[in-house]
Amino acid sequence: MPLSLRARVGLFAVAIPLFMVAAGLVLYLAYQQSLDRANIERLTAQLYSLLAVAEPSDGAVWLPESLQDERFNQVQSGLFGQVRSTQGDLLWQSHSALGITVEQPGYPSDIAPGKIRVQERSGVDDYLVLSLPVRFGESANNPLMVFEVWQDQRLVRQESRTFTTTLAIGLGGLSLLLMLLIGVLIGWVQKPLNQVVRELGAVEKAERETIDENYPREIAALTKALNTVLHVERKQRERYRNSLGDLAHSLKTPLAVIRGELNKGGRLEAGSVQLLQEQVGRMDDVITYQLKRASSGSTGVWAKPVKVQPVVERITSVLGKVYQDRGMSLSLDVDPLAGFLGDESDLMEIIGNLTENAFKYGDHRVSVTVFLNQEDPRLTLIVSDDGVGIPEQRWEAVLQRGVRLDSRPIGQGIGLSVVADLVAGYDGKIQLLRGEKEYSGARICIRLPGAALSS
Repeated sequence: MPLSLRARVGLFAVAIPLFMVAAGLVLYLAYQQSLDRANIERLTAQLYSLLAVAEPSDGAVWLPESLQDERFNQVQSGLFGQVRSTQGDLLWQSHSALGITVEQPGYPSDIAPGKIRVQERSGVDDYLVLSLPVRFGESANNPLMVFEVWQDQRLVRQESRTFTTTLAIGLGGLSLLLMLLIGVLIGWVQKPLNQVVRELGAVEKAERETIDENYPREIAALTKALNTVLHVERKQRERYRNSLGDLAHSLKTPLAVIRGELNKGGRLEAGSVQLLQEQVGRMDDVITYQLKRASSGSTGVWAKPVKVQPVVERITSVLGKVYQDRGMSLSLDVDPLAGFLGDESDLMEIIGNLTENAFKYGDHRVSVTVFLNQEDPRLTLIVSDDGVGIPEQRWEAVLQRGVRLDSRPIGQGIGLSVVADLVAGYDGKIQLLRGEKEYSGARICIRLPGAALSS
Protein backbone atom coordinates (compact mmCIF):
# COMPACT_ATOMS: atom_id res chain seq x y z
CA MET A 1 0.00 0.00 0.00
CA PRO A 2 1.48 3.42 -0.93
CA LEU A 3 2.64 5.62 1.91
CA SER A 4 0.34 8.47 2.88
CA LEU A 5 1.41 12.06 2.26
CA ARG A 6 1.85 12.57 6.00
CA ALA A 7 4.12 9.50 6.23
CA ARG A 8 6.20 10.66 3.25
CA VAL A 9 6.74 14.11 4.70
CA GLY A 10 7.37 12.52 8.10
CA LEU A 11 10.20 10.42 6.64
CA PHE A 12 11.68 13.59 5.24
CA ALA A 13 11.40 15.25 8.66
CA VAL A 14 13.32 12.35 10.25
CA ALA A 15 16.26 13.19 7.98
CA ILE A 16 16.54 16.68 9.48
CA PRO A 17 18.36 15.59 12.70
CA LEU A 18 20.76 13.50 10.60
CA PHE A 19 21.45 16.49 8.40
CA MET A 20 21.99 18.71 11.46
CA VAL A 21 24.43 16.19 12.98
CA ALA A 22 26.44 16.09 9.75
CA ALA A 23 26.38 19.88 9.49
CA GLY A 24 27.43 20.19 13.15
CA LEU A 25 30.36 17.80 12.61
CA VAL A 26 31.58 19.79 9.62
CA LEU A 27 31.29 23.07 11.55
CA TYR A 28 33.06 21.56 14.56
CA LEU A 29 36.01 20.30 12.51
CA ALA A 30 36.28 23.61 10.69
CA TYR A 31 36.17 25.48 14.00
CA GLN A 32 38.86 23.25 15.53
CA GLN A 33 41.19 23.87 12.62
CA SER A 34 40.52 27.58 12.83
CA LEU A 35 41.07 27.56 16.62
CA ASP A 36 44.37 25.67 16.36
CA ARG A 37 45.59 28.03 13.66
CA ALA A 38 44.53 31.07 15.71
CA ASN A 39 46.35 29.75 18.81
CA ILE A 40 49.55 29.18 16.87
CA GLU A 41 49.33 32.67 15.40
CA ARG A 42 48.67 34.15 18.86
CA LEU A 43 51.62 32.28 20.43
CA THR A 44 53.82 33.35 17.52
CA ALA A 45 52.97 36.94 18.31
CA GLN A 46 53.84 36.27 21.99
CA LEU A 47 57.23 34.90 20.94
CA TYR A 48 58.03 37.99 18.94
CA SER A 49 56.86 40.23 21.81
CA LEU A 50 59.35 38.49 24.15
CA LEU A 51 62.08 38.76 21.57
CA ALA A 52 61.38 42.47 21.13
CA VAL A 53 62.12 43.31 24.80
CA ALA A 54 64.97 40.81 25.28
CA GLU A 55 68.62 41.94 25.58
CA PRO A 56 71.72 39.66 25.63
CA SER A 57 74.03 39.92 28.70
CA ASP A 58 77.29 37.89 29.02
CA GLY A 59 75.97 34.69 27.45
CA ALA A 60 72.63 35.15 29.15
CA VAL A 61 69.54 37.21 28.39
CA TRP A 62 67.68 39.97 30.19
CA LEU A 63 63.94 40.64 30.06
CA PRO A 64 61.85 43.09 32.11
CA GLU A 65 60.28 41.99 35.35
CA SER A 66 56.87 42.99 34.12
CA LEU A 67 55.79 42.11 30.58
CA GLN A 68 53.12 43.76 28.48
CA ASP A 69 50.86 40.67 28.40
CA GLU A 70 49.60 40.35 31.99
CA ARG A 71 49.29 36.61 31.69
CA PHE A 72 53.10 36.36 31.79
CA ASN A 73 53.01 38.21 35.12
CA GLN A 74 50.23 36.15 36.75
CA VAL A 75 51.14 32.89 38.46
CA GLN A 76 49.68 29.79 36.78
CA SER A 77 47.73 31.86 34.23
CA GLY A 78 48.11 29.02 31.75
CA LEU A 79 50.64 30.92 29.63
CA PHE A 80 54.34 31.26 30.42
CA GLY A 81 57.53 32.02 28.56
CA GLN A 82 61.13 30.99 29.02
CA VAL A 83 64.55 31.23 27.38
CA ARG A 84 66.98 28.28 27.34
CA SER A 85 70.30 27.50 25.85
CA THR A 86 70.67 24.78 23.26
CA GLN A 87 72.13 22.59 26.00
CA GLY A 88 68.88 22.86 27.95
CA ASP A 89 70.02 25.36 30.61
CA LEU A 90 67.26 27.71 31.74
CA LEU A 91 68.30 31.33 31.13
CA TRP A 92 64.99 33.10 31.92
CA GLN A 93 61.43 32.24 32.91
CA SER A 94 58.31 34.39 33.35
CA HIS A 95 56.56 34.81 36.71
CA SER A 96 53.59 32.81 35.43
CA ALA A 97 55.79 29.66 35.41
CA LEU A 98 56.18 29.58 39.18
CA GLY A 99 55.02 26.30 40.65
CA ILE A 100 54.86 24.58 37.25
CA THR A 101 57.07 21.58 36.60
CA VAL A 102 57.24 20.32 33.04
CA GLU A 103 59.55 18.07 31.14
CA GLN A 104 61.77 20.29 29.07
CA PRO A 105 62.08 19.27 25.44
CA GLY A 106 65.45 18.67 23.89
CA TYR A 107 66.82 20.35 20.81
CA PRO A 108 68.35 18.75 17.76
CA SER A 109 72.03 19.37 17.16
CA ASP A 110 71.40 21.02 13.81
CA ILE A 111 68.87 23.52 15.15
CA ALA A 112 68.77 26.60 12.92
CA PRO A 113 68.07 30.12 14.19
CA GLY A 114 64.94 31.99 13.01
CA LYS A 115 62.72 28.91 12.42
CA ILE A 116 59.68 28.49 14.66
CA ARG A 117 59.01 24.97 15.91
CA VAL A 118 55.56 23.82 17.08
CA GLN A 119 55.26 20.96 19.58
CA GLU A 120 52.63 19.41 21.81
CA ARG A 121 53.87 18.27 25.21
CA SER A 122 51.79 15.64 27.04
CA GLY A 123 52.05 14.77 30.67
CA VAL A 124 50.24 15.79 33.80
CA ASP A 125 49.14 18.80 31.77
CA ASP A 126 49.10 19.19 28.02
CA TYR A 127 50.86 22.18 26.53
CA LEU A 128 51.24 23.69 23.11
CA VAL A 129 54.86 24.84 22.79
CA LEU A 130 56.29 27.26 20.23
CA SER A 131 60.06 27.67 20.19
CA LEU A 132 62.27 30.10 18.22
CA PRO A 133 66.09 29.76 18.16
CA VAL A 134 67.77 33.19 18.18
CA ARG A 135 71.42 34.35 18.00
CA PHE A 136 72.05 37.93 18.99
CA GLY A 137 74.63 39.66 16.86
CA GLU A 138 76.17 38.65 13.57
CA SER A 139 79.05 36.60 14.95
CA ALA A 140 78.70 32.84 14.74
CA ASN A 141 80.42 32.59 18.09
CA ASN A 142 77.52 34.24 19.90
CA PRO A 143 75.50 31.71 21.88
CA LEU A 144 72.23 30.35 20.39
CA MET A 145 69.25 30.90 22.65
CA VAL A 146 65.82 29.35 22.33
CA PHE A 147 62.76 31.50 23.18
CA GLU A 148 59.74 29.43 24.15
CA VAL A 149 56.07 30.13 24.82
CA TRP A 150 54.00 27.49 26.58
CA GLN A 151 50.17 27.50 26.62
CA ASP A 152 48.07 25.15 28.70
CA GLN A 153 45.78 23.22 26.30
CA ARG A 154 43.03 23.15 28.92
CA LEU A 155 42.23 26.73 27.96
CA VAL A 156 41.86 25.72 24.32
CA ARG A 157 39.75 22.71 25.25
CA GLN A 158 37.50 24.90 27.40
CA GLU A 159 37.00 27.28 24.49
CA SER A 160 36.28 24.31 22.21
CA ARG A 161 33.78 22.83 24.68
CA THR A 162 31.98 26.15 24.93
CA PHE A 163 31.66 26.33 21.16
CA THR A 164 30.58 22.68 20.92
CA THR A 165 27.89 23.17 23.57
CA THR A 166 26.59 26.31 21.88
CA LEU A 167 26.61 24.57 18.48
CA ALA A 168 24.78 21.49 19.78
CA ILE A 169 22.11 23.57 21.52
CA GLY A 170 21.68 25.79 18.47
CA LEU A 171 21.43 22.97 15.93
CA GLY A 172 19.25 20.88 18.23
CA GLY A 173 16.85 23.76 18.73
CA LEU A 174 16.87 24.49 15.01
CA SER A 175 16.09 20.82 14.28
CA LEU A 176 13.13 20.85 16.67
CA LEU A 177 11.89 24.12 15.16
CA LEU A 178 12.15 22.76 11.61
CA MET A 179 10.35 19.55 12.55
CA LEU A 180 7.62 21.61 14.21
CA LEU A 181 7.31 23.79 11.10
CA ILE A 182 7.12 20.67 8.90
CA GLY A 183 4.36 19.31 11.13
CA VAL A 184 2.45 22.57 10.76
CA LEU A 185 3.13 22.50 7.00
CA ILE A 186 1.76 18.94 6.74
CA GLY A 187 -1.46 20.01 8.44
CA TRP A 188 -1.69 23.12 6.28
CA VAL A 189 -1.12 21.21 3.04
CA GLN A 190 -3.49 18.40 4.01
CA LYS A 191 -6.28 20.77 5.06
CA PRO A 192 -7.67 21.32 1.52
CA LEU A 193 -7.24 17.62 0.71
CA ASN A 194 -9.19 16.67 3.83
CA GLN A 195 -11.84 19.18 2.83
CA VAL A 196 -12.12 17.57 -0.61
CA VAL A 197 -12.52 14.16 1.04
CA ARG A 198 -15.29 15.53 3.28
CA GLU A 199 -17.09 17.11 0.33
CA LEU A 200 -16.83 13.86 -1.64
CA GLY A 201 -18.38 12.08 1.31
CA ALA A 202 -21.19 14.64 1.32
CA VAL A 203 -21.72 14.06 -2.41
CA GLU A 204 -21.81 10.30 -1.80
CA LYS A 205 -24.48 10.82 0.87
CA ALA A 206 -26.43 13.09 -1.51
CA GLU A 207 -25.97 16.03 0.87
CA ARG A 208 -24.52 18.15 -1.95
CA GLU A 209 -24.24 17.89 -5.72
CA THR A 210 -20.81 19.35 -6.50
CA ILE A 211 -17.43 19.99 -4.93
CA ASP A 212 -16.27 23.50 -4.21
CA GLU A 213 -13.59 24.62 -6.69
CA ASN A 214 -12.21 27.41 -4.48
CA TYR A 215 -8.98 25.56 -3.69
CA PRO A 216 -5.26 26.07 -4.38
CA ARG A 217 -4.44 25.86 -8.08
CA GLU A 218 -3.06 22.30 -7.96
CA ILE A 219 -6.14 20.93 -6.16
CA ALA A 220 -8.60 23.12 -8.07
CA ALA A 221 -7.72 21.21 -11.26
CA LEU A 222 -8.62 17.96 -9.46
CA THR A 223 -11.91 19.28 -8.05
CA LYS A 224 -12.86 20.68 -11.46
CA ALA A 225 -12.26 17.27 -13.04
CA LEU A 226 -14.27 15.58 -10.27
CA ASN A 227 -17.14 18.00 -10.82
CA THR A 228 -17.02 17.21 -14.53
CA VAL A 229 -17.26 13.49 -13.77
CA LEU A 230 -20.17 14.11 -11.37
CA HIS A 231 -21.91 16.26 -13.97
CA VAL A 232 -21.45 13.60 -16.66
CA GLU A 233 -22.75 10.89 -14.37
CA ARG A 234 -25.75 13.03 -13.40
CA LYS A 235 -26.54 13.82 -17.03
CA GLN A 236 -26.20 10.15 -17.93
CA ARG A 237 -28.65 9.14 -15.22
CA GLU A 238 -31.02 11.86 -16.39
CA ARG A 239 -30.77 10.61 -19.99
CA TYR A 240 -31.53 7.05 -18.92
CA ARG A 241 -34.47 8.21 -16.82
CA ASN A 242 -35.89 10.37 -19.62
CA SER A 243 -35.31 7.70 -22.24
CA LEU A 244 -37.02 5.04 -20.17
CA GLY A 245 -39.97 7.35 -19.62
CA ASP A 246 -40.17 8.18 -23.32
CA LEU A 247 -39.78 4.52 -24.22
CA ALA A 248 -42.67 3.52 -21.97
CA HIS A 249 -44.81 6.31 -23.37
CA SER A 250 -43.91 5.50 -26.99
CA LEU A 251 -44.75 1.82 -26.61
CA LYS A 252 -48.25 2.44 -25.23
CA THR A 253 -49.89 2.99 -28.63
CA PRO A 254 -48.31 0.01 -30.46
CA LEU A 255 -49.03 -2.25 -27.51
CA ALA A 256 -52.66 -1.07 -27.40
CA VAL A 257 -53.05 -1.84 -31.13
CA ILE A 258 -51.52 -5.30 -30.72
CA ARG A 259 -53.68 -6.01 -27.68
CA GLY A 260 -56.79 -4.93 -29.55
CA GLU A 261 -56.05 -7.16 -32.51
CA LEU A 262 -55.31 -10.12 -30.27
CA ASN A 263 -58.52 -9.57 -28.26
CA LYS A 264 -60.63 -10.02 -31.42
CA GLY A 265 -60.05 -13.75 -31.15
CA GLY A 266 -60.00 -16.31 -33.94
CA ARG A 267 -57.59 -16.37 -36.83
CA LEU A 268 -55.93 -13.14 -37.71
CA GLU A 269 -56.73 -11.68 -41.11
CA ALA A 270 -53.97 -10.66 -43.55
CA GLY A 271 -54.60 -7.00 -42.78
CA SER A 272 -54.31 -7.62 -39.05
CA VAL A 273 -51.05 -9.53 -39.51
CA GLN A 274 -49.63 -6.68 -41.56
CA LEU A 275 -50.79 -4.20 -38.93
CA LEU A 276 -49.15 -6.21 -36.18
CA GLN A 277 -45.92 -6.41 -38.18
CA GLU A 278 -45.97 -2.65 -38.64
CA GLN A 279 -46.49 -2.10 -34.92
CA VAL A 280 -43.70 -4.54 -34.02
CA GLY A 281 -41.38 -2.76 -36.46
CA ARG A 282 -42.39 0.57 -34.99
CA MET A 283 -41.68 -0.70 -31.48
CA ASP A 284 -38.28 -1.95 -32.60
CA ASP A 285 -37.47 1.48 -34.08
CA VAL A 286 -38.60 3.22 -30.90
CA ILE A 287 -36.49 0.93 -28.69
CA THR A 288 -33.42 1.38 -30.92
CA TYR A 289 -33.77 5.14 -30.94
CA GLN A 290 -34.33 5.49 -27.20
CA LEU A 291 -31.44 3.17 -26.30
CA LYS A 292 -29.12 5.11 -28.57
CA ARG A 293 -30.26 8.40 -27.07
CA ALA A 294 -29.73 7.04 -23.54
CA SER A 295 -26.16 5.90 -24.26
CA SER A 296 -25.02 8.77 -26.46
CA GLY A 297 -23.96 12.29 -25.68
CA SER A 298 -21.19 11.51 -23.21
CA THR A 299 -19.13 14.61 -22.70
CA GLY A 300 -15.78 14.58 -24.39
CA VAL A 301 -13.56 16.15 -21.72
CA TRP A 302 -11.01 13.33 -21.95
CA ALA A 303 -12.04 11.98 -25.36
CA LYS A 304 -9.64 11.82 -28.27
CA PRO A 305 -10.68 14.45 -30.85
CA VAL A 306 -12.50 13.10 -33.92
CA LYS A 307 -11.52 14.78 -37.17
CA VAL A 308 -14.66 16.42 -38.56
CA GLN A 309 -13.69 16.93 -42.21
CA PRO A 310 -13.69 13.23 -43.27
CA VAL A 311 -17.08 12.67 -41.58
CA VAL A 312 -18.65 15.63 -43.38
CA GLU A 313 -17.19 14.61 -46.74
CA ARG A 314 -18.26 10.97 -46.34
CA ILE A 315 -21.87 11.87 -45.43
CA THR A 316 -22.31 14.58 -48.07
CA SER A 317 -20.82 12.30 -50.71
CA VAL A 318 -23.42 9.63 -49.98
CA LEU A 319 -26.28 12.17 -49.89
CA GLY A 320 -25.08 13.72 -53.14
CA LYS A 321 -25.50 10.33 -54.83
CA VAL A 322 -28.90 9.73 -53.22
CA TYR A 323 -30.25 13.11 -54.36
CA GLN A 324 -28.32 13.19 -57.60
CA ASP A 325 -31.51 13.48 -59.68
CA ARG A 326 -32.36 16.78 -57.94
CA GLY A 327 -29.12 18.44 -59.06
CA MET A 328 -28.31 19.88 -55.63
CA SER A 329 -25.32 22.24 -55.36
CA LEU A 330 -23.18 21.56 -52.29
CA SER A 331 -20.84 24.12 -50.67
CA LEU A 332 -18.38 22.84 -48.08
CA ASP A 333 -16.24 25.06 -45.85
CA VAL A 334 -14.73 22.74 -43.23
CA ASP A 335 -11.66 23.58 -41.14
CA PRO A 336 -9.26 20.64 -41.74
CA LEU A 337 -7.92 20.95 -38.18
CA ALA A 338 -11.32 21.00 -36.48
CA GLY A 339 -11.84 18.13 -34.05
CA PHE A 340 -14.91 16.94 -32.12
CA LEU A 341 -14.49 15.83 -28.50
CA GLY A 342 -17.00 13.01 -28.43
CA ASP A 343 -18.17 9.80 -30.06
CA GLU A 344 -17.81 9.62 -33.85
CA SER A 345 -21.18 7.90 -34.26
CA ASP A 346 -22.87 10.81 -32.46
CA LEU A 347 -21.14 13.26 -34.78
CA MET A 348 -22.29 11.24 -37.81
CA GLU A 349 -25.85 11.18 -36.42
CA ILE A 350 -25.87 14.96 -35.96
CA ILE A 351 -24.31 15.82 -39.31
CA GLY A 352 -26.28 13.11 -41.10
CA ASN A 353 -29.67 14.32 -39.84
CA LEU A 354 -28.97 17.97 -40.56
CA THR A 355 -27.51 17.48 -44.03
CA GLU A 356 -30.16 14.92 -45.04
CA ASN A 357 -32.89 17.38 -44.08
CA ALA A 358 -31.08 20.10 -46.03
CA PHE A 359 -30.86 17.88 -49.14
CA LYS A 360 -34.45 16.74 -48.69
CA TYR A 361 -36.07 20.14 -48.17
CA GLY A 362 -33.69 22.43 -50.03
CA ASP A 363 -34.45 23.56 -53.57
CA HIS A 364 -31.02 23.77 -55.21
CA ARG A 365 -28.33 24.69 -52.67
CA VAL A 366 -26.90 23.17 -49.48
CA SER A 367 -24.07 24.67 -47.42
CA VAL A 368 -22.05 23.03 -44.63
CA THR A 369 -19.61 25.18 -42.60
CA VAL A 370 -17.43 23.91 -39.75
CA PHE A 371 -14.87 25.96 -37.78
CA LEU A 372 -13.31 26.29 -34.33
CA ASN A 373 -13.69 29.36 -32.16
CA GLN A 374 -10.14 30.25 -31.07
CA GLU A 375 -11.19 32.17 -27.92
CA ASP A 376 -13.59 29.47 -26.73
CA PRO A 377 -12.57 25.95 -27.85
CA ARG A 378 -16.00 25.04 -29.22
CA LEU A 379 -16.79 23.40 -32.54
CA THR A 380 -19.32 25.36 -34.63
CA LEU A 381 -21.36 23.55 -37.31
CA ILE A 382 -23.72 25.47 -39.60
CA VAL A 383 -25.99 23.72 -42.16
CA SER A 384 -28.06 25.87 -44.51
CA ASP A 385 -30.37 25.28 -47.48
CA ASP A 386 -32.51 27.36 -49.85
CA GLY A 387 -35.82 25.59 -49.21
CA VAL A 388 -38.98 26.90 -47.59
CA GLY A 389 -37.38 26.58 -44.13
CA ILE A 390 -39.06 26.07 -40.77
CA PRO A 391 -41.71 28.57 -39.70
CA GLU A 392 -40.31 30.77 -36.97
CA GLN A 393 -43.24 30.04 -34.69
CA ARG A 394 -42.30 26.35 -34.84
CA TRP A 395 -38.62 26.76 -33.92
CA GLU A 396 -39.11 25.91 -30.24
CA ALA A 397 -41.49 23.07 -30.99
CA VAL A 398 -39.12 21.15 -33.27
CA LEU A 399 -36.35 21.30 -30.62
CA GLN A 400 -38.42 20.08 -27.67
CA ARG A 401 -37.30 16.92 -25.95
CA GLY A 402 -40.84 15.59 -26.10
CA VAL A 403 -40.74 15.35 -29.91
CA ARG A 404 -40.36 11.60 -30.32
CA LEU A 405 -40.26 9.09 -33.15
CA ASP A 406 -44.05 8.98 -33.37
CA SER A 407 -44.34 12.79 -33.65
CA ARG A 408 -43.66 14.54 -36.92
CA PRO A 409 -43.67 18.32 -36.49
CA ILE A 410 -44.03 20.69 -39.37
CA GLY A 411 -40.88 21.19 -41.40
CA GLN A 412 -37.82 19.05 -40.90
CA GLY A 413 -39.30 15.83 -39.51
CA ILE A 414 -37.93 13.93 -36.54
CA GLY A 415 -34.26 14.64 -37.27
CA LEU A 416 -34.06 17.84 -35.28
CA SER A 417 -35.41 16.26 -32.10
CA VAL A 418 -32.72 13.57 -32.36
CA VAL A 419 -30.05 16.21 -32.98
CA ALA A 420 -31.33 18.35 -30.09
CA ASP A 421 -31.08 15.41 -27.68
CA LEU A 422 -27.55 14.54 -28.82
CA VAL A 423 -26.37 18.14 -28.59
CA ALA A 424 -27.88 18.52 -25.10
CA GLY A 425 -26.01 15.38 -24.02
CA TYR A 426 -22.72 17.17 -24.84
CA ASP A 427 -23.76 20.40 -23.10
CA GLY A 428 -23.82 21.92 -26.54
CA LYS A 429 -26.10 24.52 -28.06
CA ILE A 430 -28.44 24.37 -31.06
CA GLN A 431 -29.95 27.44 -32.71
CA LEU A 432 -32.35 27.90 -35.61
CA LEU A 433 -31.44 31.07 -37.50
CA ARG A 434 -32.92 33.08 -40.32
CA GLY A 435 -31.70 32.24 -43.78
CA GLU A 436 -29.26 34.57 -45.50
CA LYS A 437 -28.79 35.53 -49.16
CA GLU A 438 -28.91 32.50 -51.48
CA TYR A 439 -29.50 30.18 -48.48
CA SER A 440 -32.88 31.56 -47.49
CA GLY A 441 -34.33 28.33 -46.09
CA ALA A 442 -33.46 26.53 -42.87
CA ARG A 443 -30.21 27.59 -41.20
CA ILE A 444 -29.16 25.58 -38.16
CA CYS A 445 -26.13 26.40 -36.00
CA ILE A 446 -24.73 23.90 -33.51
CA ARG A 447 -21.87 24.33 -31.00
CA LEU A 448 -20.18 21.28 -29.52
CA PRO A 449 -17.00 20.49 -27.52
CA GLY A 450 -14.07 20.82 -29.89
CA ALA A 451 -10.31 20.85 -30.10
CA ALA A 452 -7.72 21.81 -32.68
CA LEU A 453 -5.94 18.82 -34.24
CA SER A 454 -2.23 18.83 -34.97
CA SER A 455 -1.44 19.40 -38.62
